[in-house]
Amino acid sequence: VSLGMGDRFFGKTPSVNISHRRKHSEFTASYNKGITFARDIRTEDDLINPGNFNSSLNTQSPIIDERLTLGYIYSGRRASINASGNYSDQTREDNGQKSTYKRVAVTVSPDISSIYTVSGTIAWNADEPQDYFGFSNLGISNTGETWTCDVQVSRSLSERMSLSLGYQFTDQQ
Repeated sequence: VSLGMGDRFFGKTPSVNISHRRKHSEFTASYNKGITFARDIRTEDDLINPGNFNSSLNTQSPIIDERLTLGYIYSGRRASINASGNYSDQTREDNGQKSTYKRVAVTVSPDISSIYTVSGTIAWNADEPQDYFGFSNLGISNTGETWTCDVQVSRSLSERMSLSLGYQFTDQQ
């Protein structure tokens, strides 16, 4: 367990990191509030839905990012399971526009053989910009929801090379 507290020009910046490891599993949780930029968030992870340009990411302004992340990994003899979730509440510094991003994903990787590996992922993303280009209550919905299913099959060709085939289906509203 790690706890932290800071004070920036926009207010308090608390942080909490928790990690618990057992024989075959690991649980992680973190919460932090900090300042960042849109370019850093876009390259950070899959939390952001790239199809929505009406959000806090359409800015050069600093963004206050308050984020909660949870993760669980189970590695057994026959399979491994990885579940993760993110919740990010973002506020633009220039105009106070708020946006909320959520993501939940589960990946299952059964052990088939020493030559072949298979994995499947199902993920749900949602973004909820609360203002539309800085104006609220215009009656225009600019929220986005995305479901993604991904299947990967790999074959080991040698110690340093493998061949992979993947299929991804995305349903975006």
